[in-house]
Amino acid sequence: MKTKCLVCGELSEATALLCSHCGAPLPESAPASVVPHHPRHRQAFSRLARVAAAGIAAVIIVVVAVTLTSKNSLTPNSTLETMPNGMNSISAWNLSQLWKYEKLQPLWGNPIVKQYFGTAKSMAGIDVEALDSFVAGSRLTDQQFEVLYVVKGAFDATTLNGIIGTFCTSEIVVAQRRLKSCDLNSLVTQSTLPTSDDENGGKAGDEKVPEASITAIPEITAPISLGIVAVGVWDATTFVAGTPDMLEAYFTGGDAVGGNETLELLMKDADPTAFGWGGLQLNTVYTQLCDAFPMLVSFPKLEDGTLQFEMQLREVLGLRLILEVADVQTIKMMEPVIRIGLASAIKTANESLALTGQTDLLAAEIEVNETRFEVQFTLKIPALPAI
Repeated sequence: MKTKCLVCGELSEATALLCSHCGAPLPESAPASVVPHHPRHRQAFSRLARVAAAGIAAVIIVVVAVTLTSKNSLTPNSTLETMPNGMNSISAWNLSQLWKYEKLQPLWGNPIVKQYFGTAKSMAGIDVEALDSFVAGSRLTDQQFEVLYVVKGAFDATTLNGIIGTFCTSEIVVAQRRLKSCDLNSLVTQSTLPTSDDENGGKAGDEKVPEASITAIPEITAPISLGIVAVGVWDATTFVAGTPDMLEAYFTGGDAVGGNETLELLMKDADPTAFGWGGLQLNTVYTQLCDAFPMLVSFPKLEDGTLQFEMQLREVLGLRLILEVADVQTIKMMEPVIRIGLASAIKTANESLALTGQTDLLAAEIEVNETRFEVQFTLKIPALPAI
């Protein structure tokens, strides 16, 4: 018995997980070892998940810092129409423009950079210069935090899925596609629970460690849960990671997508020519923000606010941030705090950027009205030397 590949149309052995011709996952029914997909199968949202999300955000910021605007394959309207219903946050990036920006051509021609790109393709199965777009989003319902990441480009399924399989050993079927699955909560449990035979961390027969010298591991508690996350190559041009419900809705479409009136209203004035853009309802992250920045507890109305951003590049790199809160007093109280913090951050950044031999590369303009706080950052990108 043979199984037909949905990507290339060739036949492979029925027992194969991947197409023997193109490497795409085969659309078989899930075997007994596959993790069942249940909409409410969730585990506690852990600190590891927060750290991972922060790491992903940091990588995105680094990539965005050297990008450009041109004719885009993603726009706010077209993206929102394809996103699952009830989204609380969304962002999109037209990565293909990165490779066309004139000022960066000397960088792409650098032999060392080319070597890194070649290594990524041969060892990880990612053709970096073929990356086209990136979409991310999240929603919070009944204390369930669900995420979605979709990257368009060119991927070698066999190589990339093999790497993913080293840390995600289980499988899951989503919309007839077989992906790897990870339970983030179980990863945290394995890394934090004692491995000893006694309560003090020693094995049987070992000398007991004095109680006063033991550092207690605080219990991880979370009001939000995030359990199974599916990861893998969807097809030769798409890499995905996210909650199974979200992925299934995104690729199935129909009534499961497009119901995002709140975000549509938030993004109605977004520039469709922007390289990157996004919006966020702060109620989904307010608790976590207060944990990181205790001073925000003084601004409870922030929980009902929204944050919007746009990334532009013409003569300079531009980033526009818009904080909107339907409370005049909150804006008045936050204004001096934000102004002082921005002034200090820009001064420090320009001192670091002065190492390039140029000064005052980063600047910011602030505009405030009763319920809206807008910051426009501009960064001059120095020409890179040819190598």
